[in-house]
Amino acid sequence: MAAKLIDLIEALRQAMHALYEYGAPQSQIMAISVLLDYYIVRYQRYQLATWQREQNAR
Repeated sequence: MAAKLIDLIEALRQAMHALYEYGAPQSQIMAISVLLDYYIVRYQRYQLATWQREQNAR
């Protein structure tokens, strides 16, 4: 799951950069930015849950 989230985050980052370079409306760039933030937080929560499981296993 982590690899898929990382790939998705990178794809969103590249899309946001391409929209900016293309001169897309700010609203489109912000929409991608919101998705990017959401998936970064989701990935961080996944990492935290994994770390907590490892700690509890000790």
